[in-house]
Amino acid sequence: MQSIFKAYAAGTLGSGTLEMDMEEFHDFVIEANLITDLYGFDAMSGQFTKANAGSNDTVLEMHEFLTMLVRISFYRANPHYGMKGMAGKDNLKTDKTLTDEVPLPGCLSDMLTNLVLPNARHDTYAQEFAETTLPLPEVQAALGAQLEALSTFYELVSAGRPFLELDQWLDALSGKLLFSDLTIDGYVVRLTEPQAKAAFYASAATPQSGLLPDELPVCVARTACDKYKAVTPMGPGAKVTGFLSNLLGGDDEEDVVMVATGGVAKAKPVKKEKQYSADGMLLGDEEVRATGIASGTADMLMPDERSMAERSKFETKGYNPSRDSIDQSQGATLASEGAGLHEH
Repeated sequence: MQSIFKAYAAGTLGSGTLEMDMEEFHDFVIEANLITDLYGFDAMSGQFTKANAGSNDTVLEMHEFLTMLVRISFYRANPHYGMKGMAGKDNLKTDKTLTDEVPLPGCLSDMLTNLVLPNARHDTYAQEFAETTLPLPEVQAALGAQLEALSTFYELVSAGRPFLELDQWLDALSGKLLFSDLTIDGYVVRLTEPQAKAAFYASAATPQSGLLPDELPVCVARTACDKYKAVTPMGPGAKVTGFLSNLLGGDDEEDVVMVATGGVAKAKPVKKEKQYSADGMLLGDEEVRATGIASGTADMLMPDERSMAERSKFETKGYNPSRDSIDQSQGATLASEGAGLHEH
């Protein structure tokens, strides 16, 4: 349990005391799969508050974490405990509860054995990743394909500082909307600030200073595997490739998951190019349809090629068919009229 507590309190590394805040606790609850239909996170957060009562802070230390787990295990197994019985009496000692009570320590043992210990992260998680996942050829190939782009990203985000600092890393992820909790095609895609902090600290030789250029790819790989952890069709290399396309390109999480699972990604809007007339004026949709791109005083449709409907859509206010001239066009100036550009 101490190993698990250290893993989720990794965001407070360097503070002198390991502490678990509410966001880190939320990660623990999700990853340990503690939520049930009758006992959700809001109710569990109440146990966080009760375990922390009287400490004059908003974080849990190790002994408070253990106290909270005992509370959660009991109410998770007995979600109706404390409610009125079927007969409507308030005294639970003289009235049966809505369900048979599951007593301690059995409910605690079951929760720890079946959920917490096998599912929650341990403090060996970072070292195991470095030894088993990071060296995989597919992970190294995914990182190698984007090393130049990652180098450019590092220079831009670090803004010339000797290290890429934690706040800069978190701001970059936030700017790309990569902190999310989504379900795509049945798979959970999730990344939180505590996870990003833990990846950052685990990748940096000097976490208090920040990441060096050669440490950023390691941090990216860790973050990628955390974000797409539950997308089982994706191998480690695909997770890194997908996250890099989120971070450096224009793909979002749905694009990445759909490609990996063989689904159909949503259609992206086609960027419409601006179109200008021959005299340099920006054309609207109606003007493009009426005159073509080359409108104004050059390369215009000849009189016998224009219908009355097309004439009504012209960007000019007047048209003289006897001269095929434009009396009040934006392109025909008094100087050009004087030069005889529209003479018979």
